[in-house]
Amino acid sequence: MPDPVAILWAMAAAGAVAALVLLACSRLREAAVTGGALAVGLGFLAGAWMLGFHPRSLLATDQERLLLVVVPLAVAVESWLARVSLSPARGALLRGSLALAAGPLVLLGSVYLTGGAGGWSGWERLLYLLALGMLILIPWLSLMRLQQLGPSPAIGMALAATSLAAGITTMLSGYASAGQLALPLAAALVAAALIIQTATSPGMPGAVGVGWICLAGILVIGRFFGSLTTLHGLLLGATPLLCWLAEYRPLSAWHIWPRRLLLVALILLPLGTVVWQAQGSFVAHSGSPLPGAGPAPSMQDYLDFGR
Repeated sequence: MPDPVAILWAMAAAGAVAALVLLACSRLREAAVTGGALAVGLGFLAGAWMLGFHPRSLLATDQERLLLVVVPLAVAVESWLARVSLSPARGALLRGSLALAAGPLVLLGSVYLTGGAGGWSGWERLLYLLALGMLILIPWLSLMRLQQLGPSPAIGMALAATSLAAGITTMLSGYASAGQLALPLAAALVAAALIIQTATSPGMPGAVGVGWICLAGILVIGRFFGSLTTLHGLLLGATPLLCWLAEYRPLSAWHIWPRRLLLVALILLPLGTVVWQAQGSFVAHSGSPLPGAGPAPSMQDYLDFGR
């Protein structure tokens, strides 16, 4: 059964590591711009370690590939882009390369890529992986553009809220250990948003970029290795984009606090709906055994299994 105390300790560790990294980087002028990316990446990895994640083989599992390959690559990309002056097109090309590679890296070795029953054909692999890469890249570029237009902790907070909802939904969708990973990610994003605001650090774009890639990876795992529905995955992935409403001209004229309260309500509405539907679906499936079969597993049975 997922241990709430262990999860809280993992979230505390992720937030503490993210805060310490940011505070340390803010004192070093050259490292300040990369502090956000490092903070979220290291905070996420620290939280995963506290949850009991330890590599057991050579990148044989989806979580190992996410944590040991995709996350470090995201930190490296965002740190590099923060330090060098590249044109928007070259920056988009670099992020696009990682976005297109993230899907195959997470799905490596699965039936989707190796073929077999339930797998994809050659053309399906090409089309689905391209679509998956675009679904990762477009929100990434959109959130980075929004953060550059108006530096604000709102985007980091929206990603944190979405990560929390994604974690709960993924756990209810049959993949408890992957869902738990999203909870320390949420804590690291909250710490980064708060510390960057108070420390006046320029590193928030990197924190947003790494946070989004980590969230996207968890959603991909939940969709293809758990039973997270495509609709719920798309809704969760699209929710942070609601922050663009703050740039909508009528809303941009509002005072900051009414605008933020409206954004909170708009973001919590789809997140709450997804979690509520996932919980209802889980309860319905856990209570309906197949004809001639034994009693269906209860919610407690699922939690005890703790996949």
